[in-house]
Amino acid sequence: MATSTPNRTGQEAGPEARPLTAIVNDAIKTALVAVQDYSVLAWKSIVDIFSPPFYFRDLLDQMDVIGVGSLPIIVLTGFFIGAILVLQTAAQFARFGTTALTGDAVSLALIKELGPTITALLVAGRSASGSLRRMRSLRDLRGLLRSRILVWRDALRECRVPREKRGQCQGHFDAGSHGNLLG
Repeated sequence: MATSTPNRTGQEAGPEARPLTAIVNDAIKTALVAVQDYSVLAWKSIVDIFSPPFYFRDLLDQMDVIGVGSLPIIVLTGFFIGAILVLQTAAQFARFGTTALTGDAVSLALIKELGPTITALLVAGRSASGSLRRMRSLRDLRGLLRSRILVWRDALRECRVPREKRGQCQGHFDAGSHGNLLG
């Protein structure tokens, strides 16, 4: 039975005990590697912006989908937030008899403070949901292709028969074009 030696505090140092300097050293290395990876990614992104091929048409399409496509939901959300702000601030301004300033206060709050934040959140959420939808459709397409490949692979396995029986295998491949109702 192996015995461990007690450390300075009188407690036994087990195999899982590591010195504090090693823990700090590993944390610093991990942080530096993360900064390095980010720096490399940023540098490659900047270089790729100025190197061919240039995809201007794709850029314009994405700007249209992300920016202009988000406009209706941003306007609708801004309208409802503005209406709620007017209701809340009008009640407070009525106490002081300055209800005429309600529109000014709400418009300043929406344009300067809340507008950019809400717009950024809605555009980011809409873009993320669109990306997720595309990823799901790609996953579904990949599953469909995988199932088609498995069907063809099974049909080819069944057709690994002697040469005199190959005429019978032709039915497996023609069933896709002749076996359905649409022809």
